[in-house]
Amino acid sequence: MSLFSPDLSNRIALVSGGSRGIGRAIAIKFATAGATVGVDYRQQGDGASAALSDFHRTPHAVPAYSVFTDIYVVLHSIKRVKRVVFF
Repeated sequence: MSLFSPDLSNRIALVSGGSRGIGRAIAIKFATAGATVGVDYRQQGDGASAALSDFHRTPHAVPAYSVFTDIYVVLHSIKRVKRVVFF
């Protein structure tokens, strides 16, 4: 493990907005490092599905999940954590 290529096996990364843009790029980095990745989305369901395909093609072929949430609603925030951690 090094600063530039950490081993994130057995770790979980939950990336808000991971279906597009900077969030997606960050989520792909986590997946490449071996983390199980969860992305939430509010409007970009197709983008979340495409992002999951990208995660599965990383060297580790990590588990990845997407969940519709609105982070401004507390119950949705709890739902997204449960979906990724306890799936």
